[in-house]
Amino acid sequence: MKLYNLIFKARILFFNLMPVVERNYTLQKTYELFYHRLNWTIISCLSTFLIYFKTIKLIYFSVIFYRFLSLNFFKYSTNYWLIFNQKLNLKLPFMVRIFH
Repeated sequence: MKLYNLIFKARILFFNLMPVVERNYTLQKTYELFYHRLNWTIISCLSTFLIYFKTIKLIYFSVIFYRFLSLNFFKYSTNYWLIFNQKLNLKLPFMVRIFH
């Protein structure tokens, strides 16, 4: 049963990271989609640890880690980064109340 769960999670992770390639997309757009999905997958994995450990430190760690990833990988466009910042500013006080 544990092996089945592991395979299932690996499949979900792979399909989340797999970029959507269509005829209209350029190579740059494909990379944008790939790194956008990669970053959000890592953030969702970190949020699972947040729920498990229930500490505020991991929230700050996940934000710092996301910024590190966005600086290194996400060089093509900043639109998703701005959207993430807006959503995070709205959700962070709510998360602090829940996980503190």
